[in-house]
Amino acid sequence: MGLPIVLWSVWLALTVYIFSVDGVDMVAKGAMSFGVAVAVVGVLLKRVPDTSVEGLVKTCPDCAEDVKYEARVCKHCGYRFSDRL
Repeated sequence: MGLPIVLWSVWLALTVYIFSVDGVDMVAKGAMSFGVAVAVVGVLLKRVPDTSVEGLVKTCPDCAEDVKYEARVCKHCGYRFSDRL
C-alpha cells in the first residue's frame, strides 16, 4: 500500500517540476509528463506478480474441463490420465 503512494507522490512532484520549467512549450511539457506517467506505470506493472494459470492446468480429453496439471484423475468425469500427458 505504501509503495503506490510513494510512486504517485514522485510522479506528482515530477509533473509539477515539468510544468514549472520556463521556456518549454505546452506540447513538450505534455509529452514529458506523459513519459513520466508511462514510466511509473511500467514500474508498477513490473512489480505485479504473474497470476496466470497457463501451465498449471491441463484439459481433460473426455469432458474438456480444466483440471490441475498434477491430477491423475479428472474430478469432473473420472478420466484417468496417462503419465505422458
